[in-house]
Amino acid sequence: MAKPRAPYVVTFTADRIPHHFHHSDPNPGPNGSLANRAGFTHVRLEGRGLLSFQPAVGGARRDGLVPFYYVRVTVLFRLTDFSVAISSNYPEGSCAYKATEQHELDAHIRAPIEILMSYRDPLIAQLNTIPLPTRHSPKWIHRSEWEAVDGNFQGKVYQVVADIKTQVAADLLRDRDNQDSQDNYSRVFDKCPPAEWNRTR
Repeated sequence: MAKPRAPYVVTFTADRIPHHFHHSDPNPGPNGSLANRAGFTHVRLEGRGLLSFQPAVGGARRDGLVPFYYVRVTVLFRLTDFSVAISSNYPEGSCAYKATEQHELDAHIRAPIEILMSYRDPLIAQLNTIPLPTRHSPKWIHRSEWEAVDGNFQGKVYQVVADIKTQVAADLLRDRDNQDSQDNYSRVFDKCPPAEWNRTR
């Protein structure tokens, strides 16, 4: 597992996998969806908005220069707001209910978590190529320069984080499409007799 250099603090995390599901709608897809869905899962990616900087400037030395450094730069990626719905056409405990539950959790929560976590080390590797001044190794500048210097460093870090977020989001979308492909749905449907999928309450 890659280790971020100071002052970076990098966290990749996800909410707990839910154990309670919405079960009141026969078609639990998004509003306006024409798909006759057995289930639907919502997941939200947090990324660039959870990037924070703690810059600092110390006292001047004899030549008038001051030490500029970062106390901490925090980068947090998180999958959150998990919500799983299963069609009310399938009674709780039925084969169709259980097959849909397994598909929603495996394909649309566990798989996205794995995708997100796979980007942790690549992100750290890129951040480590942007060495930031620290308290023990500051950048000596004129006090009037600190905002420009800070903005330059922040811009570089923002770009790396934004690029990774774009890649993660694209991978999550591709995976959702793949998980919901006809081939994958066929494997889910094959777990239960056709009568299970055709039942209505």
